Amino acid sequence: MDRRMTRIYAHLAATAVISLCLSSASAQTVKTDPDAPDFYKGKNINIYIGVAIGGAYDLEARLIGRHISSFIPGRPTIVPQNMIGAGGITMANYLQNLAAKDGTAVGMVPNTLVSLQAVKAQGVRFDAAQFGWVGALSQSVETIVAWHTTGVSSIEDLRNKEFISGATSKGALVYTLPAVLNEFLGTKLKIVTGYQGINQVNLALERREVDVVAGSWTGWKLTKSNWLNDKTIRILVQTEPKSAELPDVPSIQELATSDDDRQIITLLLSGSVIGRPLAVAPGTASSRIQTLRQAFTAMVQDKSFRADAQIGQIELAPISGEFIERVVSDVLKTPPHLAERARKIIE
Repeated sequence: MDRRMTRIYAHLAATAVISLCLSSASAQTVKTDPDAPDFYKGKNINIYIGVAIGGAYDLEARLIGRHISSFIPGRPTIVPQNMIGAGGITMANYLQNLAAKDGTAVGMVPNTLVSLQAVKAQGVRFDAAQFGWVGALSQSVETIVAWHTTGVSSIEDLRNKEFISGATSKGALVYTLPAVLNEFLGTKLKIVTGYQGINQVNLALERREVDVVAGSWTGWKLTKSNWLNDKTIRILVQTEPKSAELPDVPSIQELATSDDDRQIITLLLSGSVIGRPLAVAPGTASSRIQTLRQAFTAMVQDKSFRADAQIGQIELAPISGEFIERVVSDVLKTPPHLAERARKIIE
């Protein structure tokens, strides 16, 4: 990923919300699928969530599940279900190879999976370029945090002594982020895998089995606001695009010491730009993808939905499916020599 591509991501990040807003006028009144106007009537739409219960992905998927049916012709029943394994690869492989291709199978896709495909990571049997991207509620700012009793208050502290970082599995962001810090920022994190979901990782942090963990800024606010209020955790670093709520926390990209390093980091963390996206199975008719995109756009403008999101402290800066599609295409065009270097870091 060269400097030109890095600039493209910066431009895309800045225009993500604009992209959705420009399509909003046509989405105010959701049109029926011209191939089958009553297709969804009496049917279920399964939302497969590629991570465990309780994190930001799960909470956002279930919020969407409570509302989006009202904007889909036929008002289908929405059935969220968690399908965990290999950092979301299991779910993505299912969506590609086994799920229904008629618009009734939707995945809440972990945003690391596109970069994993780009680097040809082990176990990937999906093609994100073939997914029908629907949209995401906002971009995602990822962070590394330390428990307050560790004495760690900056990245420099992680360079001077070995600390333990908890993770689910290779391929998941909770593994990738500390691996990136070790490779490019010189930290001495010992990454321990095997935890079943982010809740178990956080419990390990609270029990002091581990010292630091990765997690999204949104996730901390949604599930661990008490930790933030009590300063139980210290936020050491964030990804780009940075959060305006964390003006004093440096980004990993800012701390990188060379353009080459920054390019690899941009690739591995490119998922932050697309947030926590929804996608339908490959082979779904384009007209049906458009029906779901229109429903998503109408839903995120609805007062009832926005009120529910506010109660759940879920940020809304919606991203269109078209925008996600462009980012995915760019990531998958990563030059092979950069992809190979990135692969060695996370496998």
